[in-house]
Amino acid sequence: MPFRVTSYAVSDIGRVRDENQDAWMGLEKEHFFAIADGMGGHNGGRVAAEETLRHLSFLIKEKYASNSLSLDDGEEMELFLSDAIQEVNKAIYWMGQHDARLEGMGCTLCCVLFLNKQLVIGHVGDSRIYCLRRGCLVQLTKDHSLLRELIDMGQLNEQGAREFNLKNIITKAIGIADEVHPAMNSIQVDEGDLFLLCSDGLSDLISPEQIEECLKADCSLEEQGKQLVEMANEAGGKDNITVLLLKAEEEI
Repeated sequence: MPFRVTSYAVSDIGRVRDENQDAWMGLEKEHFFAIADGMGGHNGGRVAAEETLRHLSFLIKEKYASNSLSLDDGEEMELFLSDAIQEVNKAIYWMGQHDARLEGMGCTLCCVLFLNKQLVIGHVGDSRIYCLRRGCLVQLTKDHSLLRELIDMGQLNEQGAREFNLKNIITKAIGIADEVHPAMNSIQVDEGDLFLLCSDGLSDLISPEQIEECLKADCSLEEQGKQLVEMANEAGGKDNITVLLLKAEEEI
């Protein structure tokens, strides 16, 4: 790794929910990080999110331990991560089908894998990944949601999107069908890049402009992460809030 990746994560129940069904994971050795936002029934969403990250963690560690991947090949790693997400989806779907208490459970997933000077991105649902580069915030993922589809089809403008009442309807999730096709992408990483993975408990309440302003502040990742959670709670805290911050710094 030409970069040293520093990280900070925080997950908050918010001000309305009875349970935190978000989860996050960081594998420092493998430079792999992910968050999941659970949904479906009492405890089902929590189980889906936690089990998704547990299964994915196992597959990542197993593959690295086997030395069967070319860590210089971004395309190979992208294909591997896509296959791993699909394998995890089948496991979560099977659990929901064979345990009545977990019927209908699922979760969103967004994850990143640092690979030399590349970042491999995997994404299912409406949790998001942003990058702050040279003071400019860019969203790296595109929501798998009814709202996003209506905007793309030209059926909603900016004003209509703000007033749309079905923002919580997602069109893809882990575990709700026996197959899922994750969105995959790879980008080049620059020194100083700051990446944010977050659940919609943050992005539904805090605008990109507010996020950008917070991430540009001259303070630690911990201070930035806690500030983002506080902002979401002050805006109503209608959902669980998870923030995972990653900064690529020159290796010393």
